[in-house]
Amino acid sequence: MNATRHVKLLTLLRQCMPIDPLDLRQVGIHYEFLGSGVYREVYWLKGYNVIIKFPFPDGNTPYRDSEGNSLGHARQEMDGFEKIRASKSPLRNHLPKIYYQDYQTGVIVMKKYNTNWMAAYKTRSDKSRNRKVVDLRRRLCRFFKLNDENSDYGADNFGLDKHGKFVIVDLGIST
Repeated sequence: MNATRHVKLLTLLRQCMPIDPLDLRQVGIHYEFLGSGVYREVYWLKGYNVIIKFPFPDGNTPYRDSEGNSLGHARQEMDGFEKIRASKSPLRNHLPKIYYQDYQTGVIVMKKYNTNWMAAYKTRSDKSRNRKVVDLRRRLCRFFKLNDENSDYGADNFGLDKHGKFVIVDLGIST
């Protein structure tokens, strides 16, 4: 990706401080819906190796986190990433590249990782990758002092970087 274009995109995002996909459209950023979860929706910013996560507006999800809303869930994820980043834990090697996050709105902009690795996994026996995901999940549970059975860390919480290393793309409920 052209570094100048990338810097311009990130500068534009910081200036317009989007809170939903319509804000992206208004400043000329093209995007594609990738998916949604309980608390948010995720978009790929076309032409860039970047995704943006928007929390659902309060009241638009039947689920509640410990703060009672989607914004609280986004803040938990931001706090969780920061807690890992500030530690000396080897989990730091599995953090995503976060370009921008807004604690007030819950918007997170990060590098896009390959999350389709499971398609290949489902068609062939790959015990090594399965063990790595299980190990990473257990390490996250220990780090955040969560009960393994009650954690939100499944295979879809991890992507692969270009070197085949697992990266945490969704920290889920961490605090």
